[in-house]
Amino acid sequence: MQVSPGTRARAFMRKRGRGVQRWMAALAEQWRRGLRQPDTRPFLTERTVMTLGWIATAAPVTMYVSYVDQIRLNLSGEKGSMIQPLATVVNCSLWAAYGFLRHPKRDWPIVLANAPGIVLGALSLATAF
Repeated sequence: MQVSPGTRARAFMRKRGRGVQRWMAALAEQWRRGLRQPDTRPFLTERTVMTLGWIATAAPVTMYVSYVDQIRLNLSGEKGSMIQPLATVVNCSLWAAYGFLRHPKRDWPIVLANAPGIVLGALSLATAF
């Protein structure tokens, strides 16, 4: 006979429900008082997060290198669209400002990842005219 997950959950709560409810209530009270912070990333270390941040910094920089070809085409007379470079400059400027103005610690991977987008997007936009 197959038992549905809902039936199993109800049986579990009947057997252990009061203890689980008390434990969750005590944990919520600790969080409310500030005695304990919820652990949202138990499997990630600070070093892993920093490494991921620097890898994520390199990824958009390689994307922005594609603007070099667009700039070359614009200078040779084959004008391209101005919408994509304009959107890139605005987007990268907002993200770089966010990373630079973040308090109490600046987020340098975000700033460095978006700086080439600002420069190359602005050059591509300037040569598109």
